[in-house]
Amino acid sequence: MEDTKPEKLTKEEKELHKFHRQRLRKEIYQSDPYALGEVKILEYLLTLATARGDTNPLAHKLLNKFGSISNIVNSNYTQLLAIKGIGPKIASFLLSYGKILHFVFETGALPKKKTVLQTINQFSGVLRNYFLGKTYEEFYVLLLTAKSELIGVERITTGNVNSVGIDVPSFVQTVLQHNASIIVIAHNHPDGELQPSGEDIDATLAIVEAISVYGVRVADHLIIGPKQVFSFKNAGLLDQIIEARAHKNHAFSNRLYGFYPNSSRIIDLTPTPFEEKPDYLNPIIDS
Repeated sequence: MEDTKPEKLTKEEKELHKFHRQRLRKEIYQSDPYALGEVKILEYLLTLATARGDTNPLAHKLLNKFGSISNIVNSNYTQLLAIKGIGPKIASFLLSYGKILHFVFETGALPKKKTVLQTINQFSGVLRNYFLGKTYEEFYVLLLTAKSELIGVERITTGNVNSVGIDVPSFVQTVLQHNASIIVIAHNHPDGELQPSGEDIDATLAIVEAISVYGVRVADHLIIGPKQVFSFKNAGLLDQIIEARAHKNHAFSNRLYGFYPNSSRIIDLTPTPFEEKPDYLNPIIDS
């Protein structure tokens, strides 16, 4: 698929489009983007990837297909090329723009180093920014000193829409390179289903076993959803994993797979806002 070819315009039409783009650029610069709406914002973005012409129809077409600018810039090359009027230049521009947005947001969202982080609210407040708009699973680690001072956040791996694999030796090496004493691991469930899977428990147990040898403590494992966060620690699940590991009790470890949303003995999956209860009482909290 080729990018939309500029139409042959009369001199008057060229001037009209030129002034329209100038007005659009001025409006974007001077106005509140929330008031402008996604069509106009996307229309402007498309002008940056096309030499001339009206980008409004293509903006409407993209939004009708993907639903939002976030979904567009987090889609993939093949999906974009399937849209009539989208070619390599526009597709690569939109995807590159999405990557730049994530980079700027992630680096800007990270608190200053040596900031003390000790609660799930503080952990999730930093980590959830790394998953905004992501339609695939990723795995991150929050690195802290022995005094719970922030060292940094590192992305460990990227998966697909419903799973992510962990190279444990590589993960351990990353943690040790930063001289971390405490870590919080986190991955996302883009579909919003926050119940930990057997694979999530396996990964947590493997990380606890591998990293504990070096005196590093796993403070929590967070599962980040679009609007909520699940905490292994607050659900009591992390303590059970640590106990199973300490006693080398594989039978006990296997029982961790037997919990269900209605099993309040192990986990309460009822969402509760930050304000209603202290965060240490809530395995799932609104983000």
